[in-house]
Amino acid sequence: MSNRSTLRNRFSVLLAIIGVLVVSALLFAACAQKPAAAPAAAAPTRAPTEAATPTEATTTSMTSTTETTSTTSSTMPMTETEAMTTSTVMTSTEMTSTTGMTESGEGMAPAVMLYEDAKLGKILVDGKGMVLYIFDKDVMDKSNCTGDCLKNWPPLTASDEAVKPTAGDGVTAELGVIKRDDGTYQVTINGMPAYYYAKDTKADESSGQGVGDVWWVVGADGAKITTQ
Repeated sequence: MSNRSTLRNRFSVLLAIIGVLVVSALLFAACAQKPAAAPAAAAPTRAPTEAATPTEATTTSMTSTTETTSTTSSTMPMTETEAMTTSTVMTSTEMTSTTGMTESGEGMAPAVMLYEDAKLGKILVDGKGMVLYIFDKDVMDKSNCTGDCLKNWPPLTASDEAVKPTAGDGVTAELGVIKRDDGTYQVTINGMPAYYYAKDTKADESSGQGVGDVWWVVGADGAKITTQ
């Protein structure tokens, strides 16, 4: 009897073990057959966008910008040196205009030439052809045209008394230089101060002839011509 109980107990234990193994095998099989969770879908990769070809409007805008930049560059303020240079040139031009139609300059000798006018005959002009005049109210080597008079009758000037005016072909008058009361130097024709007329705007024009019956053009020999 004892042996049978022992065998029965062992058989029960064996069955129990077998049962556990079977259950474990079934559970394992069930887990193995369960599909694995699908991996999360990757975010769709966005294809790189192809760079847009510049449209006509874009090209026009770029061109306009370039032109604007170019314009801005060309209108940049002048440097101090450039401004000074420009100012110097302008000042030089303005001074020439203000002092009248003068032939003189630093160390330059004013020229007195002969011009044959259809009405007045051979008369004296400067190196640029501007007609010269003398004033009846002047005296030898002395100018009496001052103040407002000089606005209409600017003198033919020289840089100083040492500069001798040059005489052109056919000019027989004696040319000289005097010092005016204002400290400037004026060319003389036979001792009489020589002037321009402000209303003569071009060479060979002689609209000052006979003005006030005291202003006259001058002949080759320095004598006044009173033909009108």
